[in-house]
Amino acid sequence: MQLWRELKGLGFEGSRGIVSNWVARERRQSKDKATVKNEARTPTPRQVVGRLIRPVADLTSEEASTVTGYRNDCKQIGITHDLTQLLNRILRRRDNATSSDWLNAAMASGVVELVALAKGMKRDEAAIAASLRFDWSTGQVEGQNHRVKLLKRQMYGRAGFELLRQRILHAH
Repeated sequence: MQLWRELKGLGFEGSRGIVSNWVARERRQSKDKATVKNEARTPTPRQVVGRLIRPVADLTSEEASTVTGYRNDCKQIGITHDLTQLLNRILRRRDNATSSDWLNAAMASGVVELVALAKGMKRDEAAIAASLRFDWSTGQVEGQNHRVKLLKRQMYGRAGFELLRQRILHAH
């Protein structure tokens, strides 16, 4: 109303509704612009996790400073970051000797998600130790399983076992 009165005093001949609609539209547009600016600066959860799990040496200076900020803001993020970095080193160096220390530290961390992960890893500790100790992979077997499933899908379930057998044996 105040803006309409001032405009009227300056010679504006339009109605109050025109001014009211214009003000509402301008407010919406400025609010949308502010939202877009804030969204552009706020990292997504995936970006935050990516910064926390990547080795510190691989982070840009800006990313490293945001990680430091996360650590300062939340004690649990600091604990999670430390344990994640340690797990990265264990897996990259295939250091089986330190893996049980990591499991114990994760169990004692108090971070619910890390405790749950450590409990699951504890159940499969022998398999994890073997994967760190040996170089073999099940990739070839998994590739063959994928190929068989792909052939079955291509036949839409209409063919019997004999046709599937022929396609698998004579695919090459």
